Amino acid sequence: MGVNSTWRKWLAQLAESRGRSGSHRPIARRGLEILTLEDRCTPAASVQFSAASESVNNSAGSFSIPVTVTTTPTTFTTGTYNSAVAVDSAGNAYVADDEIEGTVDKVTPDGTISTFASGFNGPVALAFDPADNLFVLNAGSGTVSEVTPAGSVSTFAAGFTNPVALAFDPTGNLYVVSGKSVYRASPGGVIAAAYSFGAPVGGIAFDAAGNLYAILVYEGTGPHSLSTGGVIAEVADGTTSVFALSTNTGGDLVLDGAGNLYTSGPGYLTEVSPDGTSRSLSIGVTNPNAVAVSHGVLYVAAATTLNEVSTAPLTVPDCTLNGSAADSPV
Repeated sequence: MGVNSTWRKWLAQLAESRGRSGSHRPIARRGLEILTLEDRCTPAASVQFSAASESVNNSAGSFSIPVTVTTTPTTFTTGTYNSAVAVDSAGNAYVADDEIEGTVDKVTPDGTISTFASGFNGPVALAFDPADNLFVLNAGSGTVSEVTPAGSVSTFAAGFTNPVALAFDPTGNLYVVSGKSVYRASPGGVIAAAYSFGAPVGGIAFDAAGNLYAILVYEGTGPHSLSTGGVIAEVADGTTSVFALSTNTGGDLVLDGAGNLYTSGPGYLTEVSPDGTSRSLSIGVTNPNAVAVSHGVLYVAAATTLNEVSTAPLTVPDCTLNGSAADSPV
């Protein structure tokens, strides 16, 4: 039929996932032959057919089968309430538990869990500097703790009122969110207002150029209310603009190396592409509290679980095969 082996292998894999064929066996499908194919999806994904949307044209000798690709998370169990997550340069994940223990747990890539540091007062956000020092935002005491790679804890800055998030810019300056403002915190406890918004701020993130992204939560005024969400604002060259609409009413915000933003909150996990296009990510995780991203892996902290999800593109070739209209053997 003039179809190369890659298309044959891929289409047969799709057919097999629906139970239409065996391993290396041609089947009849409305006059078209399907042969065994190579798997073109990543291992951590599943492919499902949308049967009601199939299109078949026997006279033209073609058909199409729409598919849905769903990522599958890997789950680690950690803590009693995972309020924040960050990843160091070696790929170890760190999860804050702010409900009872006030601890930060370390989770190695193979899933081994240990207590990294303790004694925190309502830790709600985590961030690493370039030297792999961990910074912990304590909502209960309004302080930022610095934890060395060896686990030694000290106070980096203090004096914040109801802080909710923190992030580093590309030059290594630390920023803390409190109310409608974002503050720059320097060693020695020097705090200065850096950004001010007309609405409460949730998560923040900086891109490689130093532009700030912030979730703004509108409380019944402005373009978005708590019932419909808020916006992700971009501050570039001193100018604030709406980068994307958001279902977020708070939550976490993180930026990957390709310029994609990920935001989490009760009942949703959203990816925003560099052009501002948003899409909801369905990964089977209920009420994600916090997100972090490192080396193509998205880490999602939700209640008592830490979940890993690949952010690598899942490329699915066009599911259309052109061939003859003659019946094929079973």
